[in-house]
Amino acid sequence: MKIKDNSTEINLTPHLAQTIVDRTMQILERNINIMDEEGVIIGSGNEDRINTLHEGARQVIVEGQKLNISKLEAEELKGVKPGINLPIHFNGNVIGVVGITGVPAEVEKYGGLVKMTAELMLQQAFYLQRLQLAEQAEEHFIKELLNRDLDSKDNVMYSRAEALGYNINQQFWVSILEVTNLWDELLRRSNGKNETELHQYIKRIKEEIETFFIAKLTKRVFHLSGERFVIINYEQEQMERGIEEILKNKVELVARLKNKFNFNCKIGVGGVRKGLIGIKESFAEGVEAVNLGKRFYPSKDIYHIEDLKLERMVKELPNQIREYFANILPLDNQFRDSLEAYFSNNLNISETARTLHLHRNSVIYRLEKIKESTGLDPKKFDDAVSLKLMLLCQIFRGKKKDEFN
Repeated sequence: MKIKDNSTEINLTPHLAQTIVDRTMQILERNINIMDEEGVIIGSGNEDRINTLHEGARQVIVEGQKLNISKLEAEELKGVKPGINLPIHFNGNVIGVVGITGVPAEVEKYGGLVKMTAELMLQQAFYLQRLQLAEQAEEHFIKELLNRDLDSKDNVMYSRAEALGYNINQQFWVSILEVTNLWDELLRRSNGKNETELHQYIKRIKEEIETFFIAKLTKRVFHLSGERFVIINYEQEQMERGIEEILKNKVELVARLKNKFNFNCKIGVGGVRKGLIGIKESFAEGVEAVNLGKRFYPSKDIYHIEDLKLERMVKELPNQIREYFANILPLDNQFRDSLEAYFSNNLNISETARTLHLHRNSVIYRLEKIKESTGLDPKKFDDAVSLKLMLLCQIFRGKKKDEFN
């Protein structure tokens, strides 16, 4: 039976009925039956009775009152055994019957407990279902928002946003979390059984992200598609904690997912933007950040769009110009790796030496050799910028532009 309440409804399904039976029988060592609004047994500790008619239950549904059935009375009714039967109420309606098999005088004392347990579990299922429907509605809204053209006159989308609790005048920033080895782990663990396990993993990952952020002001987490998740934050968090702390927090999240699921994750962080259009813009930046970051800095896990200005410029250069710059950097792997480490450490020779496990003088020697080979001095600002652009063009070389979109 379906009972409607505002925008949702509850079904006394065979699965829910059997769950109530199983949990109740763990407490009470008596056979329990759950009957639907037609008097058909849909959950029972006795499998042979499932899908059979219980005439006593039909009487309970009609009268809405408890019914005790003796051994003699049970012989006169179809599909009935001695015991007590009580109506299951939900929102003022009788939606089914719960029965306890046994001598009425012996099992009657358990009737109130069993009835209350059944109704509480039904209520819990109802609220869980309503919560799931609300989450599905919001996830559908976000996916639609991110995939459609939007302007300030789109009253329907703005009304839906406000109904879902979004302050359209607030500023947001969006992160994209990508599980890069999701499919490999799924196949390894499930032996390619079915899609059900994929959905279970998606749910577990989403719940883990939500649990991680529960006290950190993050508002919403959604599964975008495939291996990607969307995390929507309020600007307030960035203002209160600072971007460096936020990025450190993302590193902790990646480590947590690695430890719990053995997942390798990358996170792209967009900029702070205002309103619904701002969510779209920050989302696009988050996607761009994770795509660029994976390509240019595969050893890193967290990429902030504000730290990828030169990489964005290189991506937009005509292919002919990129090839030109890539070809005028005649360095072997050793010197190219040294140059990358030097730039990653903000031109700090001592830190570069530690990164490369070299003596400081060895790094200085390599920088001098780069100067001799290219005519550009890495220790000078203008020359360092030119070398950085050439290096990025080399990394980009051979990659299709679509791979960065």
